[in-house]
Amino acid sequence: SRRRHTRLQGDWSSDVCSSDLTDIIITISDQQREEILEKYKVGTAKQHRIVRLGIETDFAKRLNKNALKKDLSIPLNAIVFGIVGRISAVKNHKLFMESIAHFQGTNSDKNIYFVIIGGGARHEIQELKNLSDELRLINLLFAGNIDDPAVIFGALNFLVLTSKNEGTPVDRKSTRLNSSHLVISYAVFCLKK
Repeated sequence: SRRRHTRLQGDWSSDVCSSDLTDIIITISDQQREEILEKYKVGTAKQHRIVRLGIETDFAKRLNKNALKKDLSIPLNAIVFGIVGRISAVKNHKLFMESIAHFQGTNSDKNIYFVIIGGGARHEIQELKNLSDELRLINLLFAGNIDDPAVIFGALNFLVLTSKNEGTPVDRKSTRLNSSHLVISYAVFCLKK
């Protein structure tokens, strides 16, 4: 059989089979459904189903405030800002890093750390490391993928959201559970309702 693919533009990193090869297209939010259906013209309205995310909240009962700090050799009394999510253009790690550079240019406190939590393509990670060198950032650490939200959210004093598009605010909801502060960019703050 002949397979057709529709190439999605923008930050999409994979091909999606054309709608004639599938019965149902699952999305996780109204915004994602609209984007895939209307913007990228994948499928018909009848094919789309929204399956909302369920968020595990039990991790908030077992927050581990020291595990990540110990793993990354961060002093236990340090203040930690972190960004969580796959490393890709849509998550806008560049804005996070430019913000760090601005902050470090106006603040001399050496007991403040910045952590990028998540994985991605090697070349994208290397680009961020190169940018870190260019900006001469200090106390910026790349933690890679961490599966346990109790470790992630336990260590963060501030969760930073710089995404260009935040269709499902999982991190914002997780932040409410661990009493950390949220630093949010204008693009994320102005989400469509």
